[in-house]
Formats: sequence, C-alpha cells, structure tokens
Amino acid sequence: LRSIIRNILGKKLFMIVGKLYKAFFFNLNCFISTLPDLKQGSVLIDIGGGEGDPINYILEKYPETNVIMLDIAEEIGGFLNEENKDRVTMLPKTSISDCLMLNLPKPDYILIMDVLHHIKKDDRKELLSNISRLIDGNKCHIIVKENEPGYLKTKLGYWADVYISGDKNTNLVRK
Repeated sequence: LRSIIRNILGKKLFMIVGKLYKAFFFNLNCFISTLPDLKQGSVLIDIGGGEGDPINYILEKYPETNVIMLDIAEEIGGFLNEENKDRVTMLPKTSISDCLMLNLPKPDYILIMDVLHHIKKDDRKELLSNISRLIDGNKCHIIVKENEPGYLKTKLGYWADVYISGDKNTNLVRK
C-alpha cells in the first residue's frame, strides 16, 4: 500500500504527506534535542535509516558529523535535504552483517530509530550481536528510539506498520 500511495502522490507530495504523518506520531525536533552532544568529526551510523529525515536535523545541529546510513531497503535517503545527500554515505540493501565485511570507520554513535519493532523477536539477539561486532571494542553511544506499547498513538503506529507499510512482522518493544 505504501508504494501505491508513493506512486499516486509523486515524490514531492509524498514527502509532505510523509512528514505530516510522522509528525503525528513523533516530535523529531524534540528527540534531536535529547541527543548527546556529537563531537566534531564523529562517526554516526544510522541503522535502518529509511527516508533519512532525522539525519537532516542531526546535520543541522552537528554539521561536522560523518553520517553513514544503512538500510535493507532498496531506496533510502528520500527525505534528505539536497545539501545533505552528498554529506551522507548511503548504503541501501545493506544489513549490519554486510557492514562487517566493509571497511567502515568505527562508529562513535549508532542510531537505531524505530527499527527494533520491525525485527523478528528471534532475530533481535543476532542484530545486537552484529552491532557489538561492528563497534568492535570502540567506545560508542547507542541511541535507541522505539514507541512504548500501551498508548493509543503506539497502537495506531503498529496498525500503520502492519497495514500500510505491510510489515506483518511488526512486534512492539517494551523498555
């Protein structure tokens, strides 16, 4: 359904509708304000970066951050501002285990935003193990954002993931 909506609306209108849709569920500006101060020249890996809108906010606040965005999706970074597209290393169709074979710089920060509830329960331990291998003993801040079950907006988001995005594996994660 999501791809049908994307095709009907076109890229520009989809971006507008997508940002309004996300804003209903979440205040991105507020979230970015809670991040630790990212050191100049630090490396942030955005796992499951998707459309990339949070990266716009991060690069606005911390312009010297080196961002690597990876996602298993074929197309990523669609919401990145034009000036940020050249500043972000995008790795579509790339899992964390794929990253282990690449010569990526060690991350200072890892962002896992609205990803864990899309990972099957049985696969989460492997995901976290691969993140540990990616860090490889480096001091790294791991920033996780998920929606706490038990609230109306969380339930609406769950239904949107299952019925609009088509992710039948969606399984909410508690603190």
